[in-house]
Amino acid sequence: MSVVDIAKVWLVFSNKHQESILEALQRLGWVQVVKNDDTQIKATPENLAKFEYDLAGVNFAINFLSEYDTKKRSLGEKLLPNKIKLSLEEIESKVNEFDFAKISEETQEVEATLNKSKAEIESSAREIEILEPWSTLPFPTGPTGTTDNTSGRLDWRLITVSPPALTKLQNDLKKDLVETQSIDNGNGKNKEVKAYILFSKTITSKVEETLTKYNIKPVDIPALEVTVAQRLADLKQLTASAESQITEAKSKATELASKLDDLKIAFDWLTWQVEKAKANEQAQPTTKTSNLLAWVPKEKIETLKTEIGKITKDFDVIEQKINEDDAVPVLLHNRWAQPFESVTGIYGSPLPNEPDPSPYLAPFFLLFFGLALTDAGYGIMLAAFSYAAIKVMKLPKAKAKLLWVLVYGGIATFVAGALAGGWFGIVLENIPIVWLREFFLKMQIINPVEEPITMLLFALALGVVQVMVGIGIDGFWKLRHGKKLDALFDSGFWLFFIGTILFFSMVKVGVAPERFALTAKYLVWAGAGSLILTQGRRAKNIIGKIGGGVMSLYNLVGYFSDVLSYARILALGLATGIIALVINLIASLASDMLPYVGGVFAVLILIGGHIFNLAINALGAFIHSGRLQFVEFFPKFMEGGGDDFSPLHKESEYVEINNQE
Repeated sequence: MSVVDIAKVWLVFSNKHQESILEALQRLGWVQVVKNDDTQIKATPENLAKFEYDLAGVNFAINFLSEYDTKKRSLGEKLLPNKIKLSLEEIESKVNEFDFAKISEETQEVEATLNKSKAEIESSAREIEILEPWSTLPFPTGPTGTTDNTSGRLDWRLITVSPPALTKLQNDLKKDLVETQSIDNGNGKNKEVKAYILFSKTITSKVEETLTKYNIKPVDIPALEVTVAQRLADLKQLTASAESQITEAKSKATELASKLDDLKIAFDWLTWQVEKAKANEQAQPTTKTSNLLAWVPKEKIETLKTEIGKITKDFDVIEQKINEDDAVPVLLHNRWAQPFESVTGIYGSPLPNEPDPSPYLAPFFLLFFGLALTDAGYGIMLAAFSYAAIKVMKLPKAKAKLLWVLVYGGIATFVAGALAGGWFGIVLENIPIVWLREFFLKMQIINPVEEPITMLLFALALGVVQVMVGIGIDGFWKLRHGKKLDALFDSGFWLFFIGTILFFSMVKVGVAPERFALTAKYLVWAGAGSLILTQGRRAKNIIGKIGGGVMSLYNLVGYFSDVLSYARILALGLATGIIALVINLIASLASDMLPYVGGVFAVLILIGGHIFNLAINALGAFIHSGRLQFVEFFPKFMEGGGDDFSPLHKESEYVEINNQE
C-alpha cells in the first residue's frame, strides 16, 4: 500500500541482441526507457517512420471499412466488441502472412474514388440547378455562342423579368434588337418569365442602360460551347457514371471489410513496433554495444537480469544513483485499495517522496458516496450494473478499476440507504404488506428528510474526522522519514489544538460535563500557544518567529471552511430521495388519470425516471465525493504532480493476448 521504490539502471548489451532485448522488455511490461535528450549520440532507427506510416494507414482502413462490415454481430457485440484472442506467436504469424499495406492502399483508393465521385455528383447537381431553367435556350453561351458565329457581331443577355417590364423593354429597344424570346411564359401578369435578348454589339451600352432603367439584372450562367440542353444531357450522363463508380467502390469496400479482423491484429502489432522503435531510438550505441537508461521497480532488478540472461550472457544491469533533478516516475502498488487508484489518478500521481493516498481515501470515498446517494435500491442497481459491465466487457484489472469503485460504491449505498430508509423513494409507512413494511422500518435508524439537522451534524463530524486524519497522515509520513520535529510541530500540535477546540465546544453545548469547562479553556490556550511558539520557527529573527506563529492560527479558518464543505453530503442525499419520491408520485398520477394505458405509462415513468435519477445522482455522488478528497483531504499531506510510470509494454486495443500476465 505505497509508492513503489523505483531504481534507475543502465542496461548494457551487445548490438546484435538489441532487437531481442527490447522485445523482452516490452513483453515484461515494467521497464520504462528514459528519454535520451543527447541528440549527438541518439540513434534514430530507420524503421520508425515506416512503422508509423503503416500504423496510420491501417488505422485509417479500420475506421473507414468498419462502416461496410457486413459480418453479423449481436447487439452486445456491437455495443461492446469482443477482443480477438490470440497468442503472441499467432499474432506474429498472422501479421507475416497478411499484406496489410496493400489493404490500406486499396482502402485509400476506394475512399478517393468515393470522394471524387460524390464531388462530381454534387458539382453536376449544382450546375443542373443553374442550367435547367434555360434548357430551351437555342444557342450556346460560350464565346461563339451567338446566332452569327462567323462574324461575331451579335451579343446577348439572359434576363428574368415580369411580362409588363419585358413589354416595355421590347418597345424601347424594338428597332435595335435582333430577337427577343421568352423561355417560359410565366403564370399571370405578375409572374416573372425567363427570356433572352439578341442585339448588335454596337448598341451594347444602350441595352445595358435600358436594363438598368427598368432595374433588370442580367442572369449569369456558365459559358458553354454546346447548347444548354446538350450540356444537361452530358451532366446527367456524368452523374449516372459517378453513381456507378460509387456502387463499385462500395462493393470493393465491403469486400475489403472482410479483412477487418486481420487489420485490427496488424494495428496492435504495429503499435508495439512503434513503441519498441521509439525505445530503440533512446539507445546510445558504441561500436559493439548499446546502452539504455531505464526506470525499473527495485524489486524487479534481479528478475530483469534473469530475463535478459535468457537471451545473452553478454550484458550488464548497473544501478545508478538517483539525482535530485531526476524526474522519478511514480508507480502505485495496492492490494485491496487498488481500484481506488483510479480516483487518485483523476487528481494526479503523488510525488515519489509522498504517500500513496489511495488506501487512505478509500473508506472515506465509499462512505461519502453511499451517503450522497442514500438509496438501497439504487445501490443494488449500481453494484449489479457495474459488476455485469466488468464481466461482459471482460476488462482486465487495470482497466476495470473505476467500475470496481462503482461496485463497492453501490454496496456502500445499499448499506447507507437501508439505514436511512431509502428504497426507490418509497414511503415505507405506506407499504401495504405488513411483514415487508416492518422489515424495512426495523433496518431504518434515521430519516434524513425528517431529521436533516442530525444528518448535517453527522456529515460535519465526518469532515472533522477526515481533516484530522489528513493531518495525521502528514505527521506519520514525516515521522517515517526522520522528520520528528516537523511531525510534532506541524501535525501533532495542530491535531492537539483542533482536538481541544472540539472538547471545548462539546462542553459548551452540554455534550461533555460542565466541570471540564475550565480545563477545556486552558487546553485551548495551550494548543494555541504551542502553535504560536513553533509555526514561525523558520523565520530568521524573534519578531518573524512570533509573527509567523500568530499568523498560523489563521489556518484554523481554512480548516473550518473545509469542514463546512462536507455539508454537501446531506444536500446530495436529500436530493436523491426527494427526486425518487417525485418520480413515484408522477407515475401514480399517470396511472390514475389515464384510463386503460395509465398502467403502461406509470411503468415507463418509473423505469425511465429511476434510471435517470440513479445516473445523474451517482455522477453527482462520485464528483462531489472525489472533490472532498481532492480539495479538503489531499492537500493536508500531499502536493501531487508526479510523473506516472510509463513502461514499454504490449498495449492492445483489439487483441487479447492469451497466456500473458
